[in-house]
Amino acid sequence: MNDTPLLSARNLTIGYKTGKREPRIVSEALNLDLWPGQLVCLLGPNGAGKSTLMRTLSGLQPALSGEIIIDNESLVNLKPVDLAQKLSLVLTERIEAGNLTVRELVALGRTPYTGWLGTLSEIDKEKIDWSMDATDTKRYAGRRMNELSDGERQKVMLARALAQDTKLILLDEPTAHLDLPNRVEMMRLLHNLARQTNKAILLSTHELDLALQAADKLWLMHPDGKLVSGVPEDLVLNGSFEAAFIKNGFHFDRNTGTFTIHKEASSTPIYLSGKTNLVFWTKRALQREDYIVSDDPALPHKIEIIESEESPVWVFDNGLTSKKHLNISELIADLQHIKKVK
Repeated sequence: MNDTPLLSARNLTIGYKTGKREPRIVSEALNLDLWPGQLVCLLGPNGAGKSTLMRTLSGLQPALSGEIIIDNESLVNLKPVDLAQKLSLVLTERIEAGNLTVRELVALGRTPYTGWLGTLSEIDKEKIDWSMDATDTKRYAGRRMNELSDGERQKVMLARALAQDTKLILLDEPTAHLDLPNRVEMMRLLHNLARQTNKAILLSTHELDLALQAADKLWLMHPDGKLVSGVPEDLVLNGSFEAAFIKNGFHFDRNTGTFTIHKEASSTPIYLSGKTNLVFWTKRALQREDYIVSDDPALPHKIEIIESEESPVWVFDNGLTSKKHLNISELIADLQHIKKVK
């Protein structure tokens, strides 16, 4: 890792100035660093200030106090064209690109180097081709932007940011309009780009599970403006991740790295045993039906999952009798029947 971060914020206060009134502070005393080769995910509930932070770090919104350093220069001293050669930004706002083709829009990423005349050199064309290859947008290079889906447009905007060829890339909700396979592909792409190009990439996202897998670091913004930074696994294990999203109705399972719908179950606890993947999905089904799954083998109610050559068998033992089931559906139906009888 390089000795100097590509972006630093020191004692930063972000928020809004509202005329003659006191400014509305969203978060303060922020000290943050973005390093080359890192993918950092900015997470937090709605209203925590993620977009405000992104806009402030990119120069779209003035900081209330503190300093932002980009590539060893103060943000306030950078001219727009100089900033555009150091930092590229992709926002969630829909860009009205008129009748431009995909390739023409991506080519606009080279504007900081070509000027408004837009004369492209061979290097410019190579950067454009590379960015479209990296984002899989070359296949609709000749289509008009108004002919694309929201997800396709989002990929094109990323391609434009890559064509800009800056050391820093900031993206606000880049997966917002993508379906699940494309969200996974986008996060994988950004992770690989940070590694392969040594760029620093910061993205705000609501894709909590994907961020846990792809990010080198997380910036967690709490509703009260507090920001916690760290490696994803550390923030999960020390409870910071869960605390940032705590809310009645669901909870974060540190064992699986997923959020689960949580209900105050009143059923008799059940001990569950078997192969890990079978236990995981059986537990999911039981919790959905408000059963408490315990790790206490001394409990009288047990479910043992036995593997066979053909298919697994779920054996429910209530302490008096046991019954075999060929799938989870049969198991749940039987448990519901027992509950109704009681």
